[in-house]
Amino acid sequence: MDRRPGGIVETIGTLGAVVGGALFVMGLSGVNSSGEFLVSGALLVIAGLLLRIEAAVLGAHWRGPDF
Repeated sequence: MDRRPGGIVETIGTLGAVVGGALFVMGLSGVNSSGEFLVSGALLVIAGLLLRIEAAVLGAHWRGPDF
């Protein structure tokens, strides 16, 4: 199986960003009045995007199996 480096990190980052976005929207809709969903969602989105950036950097340095 030929997987590029950072594929798992990219998947985890995507899932984190999606879950964070859902929490952020739930916080905006007023599900939690203290604002914990807003903060948690925003932090998860930022962390997920940072993981995706890291995966892109890892993938950019990958030369392939024959190099």
